[in-house]
Amino acid sequence: MSSSPATEPDLDSQVATDPRTGRPAGALQGGILLACACMAVLAAVLMSPNLPRIQQAFADTPGCPR
Repeated sequence: MSSSPATEPDLDSQVATDPRTGRPAGALQGGILLACACMAVLAAVLMSPNLPRIQQAFADTPGCPR
């Protein structure tokens, strides 16, 4: 084991920045990204109880899976 203190990595070089402005993403951009990522899961959860009714409504449609 080395007796030298552990050095912390330089995180400034690891922050994603906008190539046009050079500014890092803020909380607003993080919130928008999180909301968009959750939309697909929320849509599946909200639609799943209605799938049997949707299948019944389109049962007479040609090409509808049964």
